[in-house]
Amino acid sequence: GAAVGAKNTPFGMELIPAHFPDSTNQDAIDALELSAQVGGHSSFVWHWSDRFAFDAIPSLVSGMRHAGLKSFIQIGAIFLNAPGPPDGYVKSFGDTQTRILYLNDVAAIARTKPDYMVFATEINLLHRFNPAEFQKFRALYSLAAMTVRSISPETKVGLSFLYSLWYFNYEIEKVDVPSMFWPLDFIAFTTYPEWLVREGHYASIADIPPEFHGAARAAYPNARIVFSEVGWASKVQGTPEEQAEFVRNIPRMFSTARPELVTWAVMHDMEFYNRSLLNEESTRFLESLGVDIDALFGHFNAMGLRDGYGNPKPAWFDALGMEFPPP
Repeated sequence: GAAVGAKNTPFGMELIPAHFPDSTNQDAIDALELSAQVGGHSSFVWHWSDRFAFDAIPSLVSGMRHAGLKSFIQIGAIFLNAPGPPDGYVKSFGDTQTRILYLNDVAAIARTKPDYMVFATEINLLHRFNPAEFQKFRALYSLAAMTVRSISPETKVGLSFLYSLWYFNYEIEKVDVPSMFWPLDFIAFTTYPEWLVREGHYASIADIPPEFHGAARAAYPNARIVFSEVGWASKVQGTPEEQAEFVRNIPRMFSTARPELVTWAVMHDMEFYNRSLLNEESTRFLESLGVDIDALFGHFNAMGLRDGYGNPKPAWFDALGMEFPPP
């Protein structure tokens, strides 16, 4: 029989099963059942170039629904500073065949009737580092959104923005990147706030005020706000104890923002992120920003609330007991 989401809560998780990327069907089923224990929705981030995972989206959305979870499908349409289509396609949103593929893929996902769709993750990176491609995507986004509305009117459509970059753009530069898109049923943000403590902006997790993420609510008082990726690593820079403390603080930290969804970035640890994902151009781009690539990838691979073999970390038990204040 179908499971039922644990509670009517903003919290949910990205569907990364145990043993990823070599997960079995049973691993995926187990991950959905675990998601239903801890929250009310399940997210899947599909990297546009991955055609194998694309074919699995209908069964994933069906599985989320069967588990009593809202479905949240996100398209990783860019990679760092450039469009990320499959091999054989021009890496430009201005190319006719690339645009047709993108719109066809969006339509195929819409036919699964997910509850939420992000059409491109962290699109403000493109605004910052590739303005010409950003402008080409703006027009494509409106076409994609109207396509989804024609197929699945109940699906909420939007984009995600890297929160720290959005904050800098909006608060310092007075540039409102989300306002450049229409229509947006929600505005999503990705946030990994370890840097606030590591760089000394706040002394501890407990000192990070709700107003930091609440700046989004102040900027968009009447919008649906979603935090589509939230994470704190348990190794490299973080520890299991820090990760658990961060999870305990989530309801307080996001109380001012009043988000509709708060999605933990990774259910299980993985070894997905490694240098094999990077071509020479991407490597040069990250190095030009002063990024320690190996540390960055190790950090993101350790975001799970469970280890790669399926064992719970301390933060998992804090997630099980998480309660948000009433809206």
